[in-house]
Amino acid sequence: MFKHLFVKVSLLSYLIVIGISCAPRQELMPYSNLIDRGLLPVSTTNPYLGANLFLSAEAQRSGYMYNFLKGRGGPVAIALESSNFGATSLLMYYPKDREVYRAELQPLQRGNLEFNEWLVRGPYAIERRDYRELARLDGSLVGEPVFVVHGKTTRFSQQKSFPGLEREQRTNTSSLNYGTGNSGNAIEPILVPVVPTPKPLKKRSVITKPRNSAAEEAKAKSEADTPLNSDQQALRLAQGLVERDNNGAGVHIVISDQQTLAKLAQWYTGDEKNAAAIATASGIEKGKEPSLASRVIIPKNLLSNEKRLAE
Repeated sequence: MFKHLFVKVSLLSYLIVIGISCAPRQELMPYSNLIDRGLLPVSTTNPYLGANLFLSAEAQRSGYMYNFLKGRGGPVAIALESSNFGATSLLMYYPKDREVYRAELQPLQRGNLEFNEWLVRGPYAIERRDYRELARLDGSLVGEPVFVVHGKTTRFSQQKSFPGLEREQRTNTSSLNYGTGNSGNAIEPILVPVVPTPKPLKKRSVITKPRNSAAEEAKAKSEADTPLNSDQQALRLAQGLVERDNNGAGVHIVISDQQTLAKLAQWYTGDEKNAAAIATASGIEKGKEPSLASRVIIPKNLLSNEKRLAE
């Protein structure tokens, strides 16, 4: 009897330990929905998308992360990957240089104070399966990624490298400003030079036959009819394209009094005469114009220009 009881208690203790270890660290709990979601684009126009919010919060909390972004620049995309034992790694991608950096939260201590800091390692070569999507994403971005750190809009300019970039940061904690996240007093990490990761060999160019125009139209129609998930919508916004609803219609958010129905119709459909159809689809009364921050629906059959009107 005591033997069976001992086995049950041991099994229960093991399951509790496993459950605790598999949970994300406290710092990552607000962003647990971003873990294991694949590549997350970092926007150059909207600091309130998931990847931007995550990096903003960690740059404000972690002196090491702030100094890394300040020296290397904001990444084009990130990924949060969990392991079987609950540890979460942050991958930061720079496809222009075919480089990726891996950061992990490590427990540090000063006196009786314990805290977690991001330790960044790299650069490593981007895997081939990720590079094509990252290169396409990088080509669609204009400007540097935008963040909000300590209430101020911040852009970290990308650089090939900064003095002493290394594969592993030393954990000199004597001068770190932990707990407050005040990056102004954080020290630059002590770094050692390394041999850079060799770039992949140049691929041979392959000449392919142009696709049949009818097939392209069929594919485009199929894509337009497929509802987009949140990551795909974020990617469209990062590319400067208009949002799309589940029916394939364009959704424009009015940001200026100058964005009248006639102007929207001319921009998105090529003809001001379609203003009435847009008003009907958007539920706007006859003779009235859309109000600021309202959503204007551009019917799918009229939408000819998906580039978002930004003025």
